[in-house]
Amino acid sequence: MKTKPKLDTLEDFQSWMKDRVLADDENKEGEDSKARVKEEIHTQYTTSAIQHFPKISHFSGDKDKKDVPYDVWRKEVECIVREGHPQHAVAQAIRSSLKGEALRVRSILPASVTTGEVMAKMDSIYGTVVKSEMYLAKFYSARQEPDESVSSWSCRLETLLSKAVEGGQVESRQTNDMLCTMLWQGLCSPLKDVTAHILDRIKVFDELRVAIRRSEEDQNQRTTEEKTTAKKHVATSKAAIDTPSAEEGGLKEIKGIVQQLAADVKSLKEDNKQRRDSDKGYQQKDTSGSQQAYGSRKYYNQQAKRFPNQPQHGDTAAGYSNSVNPDEPVCFRCGRVGHIALGCRAKVDIQGKDLNGQRPSSRGRR
Repeated sequence: MKTKPKLDTLEDFQSWMKDRVLADDENKEGEDSKARVKEEIHTQYTTSAIQHFPKISHFSGDKDKKDVPYDVWRKEVECIVREGHPQHAVAQAIRSSLKGEALRVRSILPASVTTGEVMAKMDSIYGTVVKSEMYLAKFYSARQEPDESVSSWSCRLETLLSKAVEGGQVESRQTNDMLCTMLWQGLCSPLKDVTAHILDRIKVFDELRVAIRRSEEDQNQRTTEEKTTAKKHVATSKAAIDTPSAEEGGLKEIKGIVQQLAADVKSLKEDNKQRRDSDKGYQQKDTSGSQQAYGSRKYYNQQAKRFPNQPQHGDTAAGYSNSVNPDEPVCFRCGRVGHIALGCRAKVDIQGKDLNGQRPSSRGRR
């Protein structure tokens, strides 16, 4: 006990022990009372601080915003009321879920209104005004859209029929058979054909929906495989088409080169022709005064008699001469050595000029 009492007799020790026990009991009771008070305070604080309020989806009353429809929001409120939440928790959940125009409607009401009064006000503003008979007519005329899945189609049917049930047009025990019949009858033709045998075998709506969804999944998988195969065929055909196209492109390029060469050759021919025509005109002008005399047989005979040892090149002004072998005759027509103009059959002279215009005699010496 870590104490050293000053005791002389046994009676003093017994008296001291009694006092010690009483003091310990009092201290223990005081600590217990303090602990109980602290626990009560902690419990009260914790309960008030983390009190649970149910959560409801947001509703604003604006159709353009991505909030839940009014019928979905109303159904959530009914669910939390049936779950037995306190009145103040339900009221707080409703206030937290409202926004926009719907929140202004709630702010008009007094703070002390009940949940039923709030829902009656909301029903008068946002509740449906369509008669239950109309929902039943929409239910029987509904059909699956081309891009609508079986899940969405079945949920749409259930929503229409549930509103007809709420309006008292249909009894709850009839909903299963009605949903099974309309689910199959409203299907798209391809899926309806492959699921005709399922309707006779399955009589529960949820089980029928699962079976039809399996058939839909199989059909979608086959469609995807067919599209993939078609894409492969298209790619192969395109590759086969691209190869001849490349070859045709090469042929077109070669044809273009050939055409360009032909054009260049034609241009060269035209240039040569123009040059020959100009040279021919110059020669005709230069020799027009003496061509007739030079071309006669008499003239050549006279030249040969008078100058037997001289080359018969005629017009020395033409520039034709035989400086290598003066004894050999030079043709004044073409300028070549070894023959005279009489009987010369050359088409061009030694300078490349065209001699077609100067027709020689059919006979002559070469």
